[in-house]
Amino acid sequence: MEREAQGPRHDPSHADVRQDGRNMRAEKKSKEKDTHKLSVEVAERLFRQIGFQKTTIADIVRELHLSPANVRFFAAKSEINEAVCMDLLGKIEVKVEEIAASHSTATLKNNKT
Repeated sequence: MEREAQGPRHDPSHADVRQDGRNMRAEKKSKEKDTHKLSVEVAERLFRQIGFQKTTIADIVRELHLSPANVRFFAAKSEINEAVCMDLLGKIEVKVEEIAASHSTATLKNNKT
């Protein structure tokens, strides 16, 4: 009878699961998503404070207390600008939907904003 080799088994489907059961890939993606969102928020604030033209990627990175290598979500400043615009448009869309869904008159809806 052949004997099965002893030793740790390597199951590739569990390669990203830590000993405590948490998925490292999912955590990394979540952390990257949080950093991306925070980057957009910081960029928007700096654009408002010092202007789009004067704000540099280095300013954004400095505000985030990160190294430039960690802000790899944006290849160029124009991509940051686009992300800020998309975020603002999303906020506007949510507000418009809230106003449209309310059951008051147009005059009252206008005065709430």
